[in-house]
Amino acid sequence: MPASIDKRPSPEELLRRVQAEERRARRGRLKVFLGYASRVGKSFRMLDEGRRRKERGEDVVVAAIQFPLTPNLEALMASMEYIPVLREAYAGNEYEVLNVAAIFRRHPRVCLVDELAYDNPPGSRNPKRWQDVDNILDQGISVITAVNLQHIDEHQDAVERITGKRARETVPERFLRSADEIVLVDAAVDDMMQRAGAMEPVDLRRRLSELRELALLLAADVIDGQLENYLRSNCVGVRRSAFWFVSRRVAMRAPCCAAGAGMPTGSTVICWSVTSGKRGSAQKIRRPWTRTWRWPWNWEPMSTCWTARTRSPRSSALRASKR
Repeated sequence: MPASIDKRPSPEELLRRVQAEERRARRGRLKVFLGYASRVGKSFRMLDEGRRRKERGEDVVVAAIQFPLTPNLEALMASMEYIPVLREAYAGNEYEVLNVAAIFRRHPRVCLVDELAYDNPPGSRNPKRWQDVDNILDQGISVITAVNLQHIDEHQDAVERITGKRARETVPERFLRSADEIVLVDAAVDDMMQRAGAMEPVDLRRRLSELRELALLLAADVIDGQLENYLRSNCVGVRRSAFWFVSRRVAMRAPCCAAGAGMPTGSTVICWSVTSGKRGSAQKIRRPWTRTWRWPWNWEPMSTCWTARTRSPRSSALRASKR
């Protein structure tokens, strides 16, 4: 066998894969709606997903939702079955805890859980809500949940540098990577500024744009890991010199103010991001016909496309895109 071709997996590795597949087959499926900031609309997307599944005939319940509800959320909740959370107090603090026992007794096909990063009071079955969700998945119940970028433990330092704030409640990135599906809930920066009613639009625009970029790169990196796991579990033979990877490409809209940088006034310029070998390094934007440009914070991403391919240009491509 040529040295450039991966060797067959060992019996121990095959056993580990079989056990992992058996555990995966018994567990429910996890879908995560990831938001880059508060009020981006992740709770609405979560409930709307539950509504659509219920209309298709699936057994869906809501196990946790953040109150008070907006009129849009109230309309969605009106048609959903709700298992109330348990309200507990400890050391002067109030906690909302998933009623895991009631969920197990009810045993729906799909369970909606908002605010994945919440903490449970000391003495609870699990210290974190995401651990309760993990137990629910082990019972064969699928979970649709929502979380903001600021609550991902490994990204707290980056978010704190941007916002000056650090979230107290967190979820480890490894749990996010265990999801069967991740959906980035995107919203235009201008819309987010209107919802916030900010008094400092320039500073807020910069911060929201940076958070948006971090969320885009995180979602792409998670998809990268999912693709690698899929290829590995299906024993896809790939040359070591041409291993599979995901390249992040972000389409940008250049506004009129970009004319000062030498771009056409009043026109829309579609650009593409340069991705180097290091993950999370898609920081430069190049026009297809000219020189390299640094990403200005007043540009807005229009769509995101992730392309899984080999490094060899002659190799066949497997594309997974999100428009």
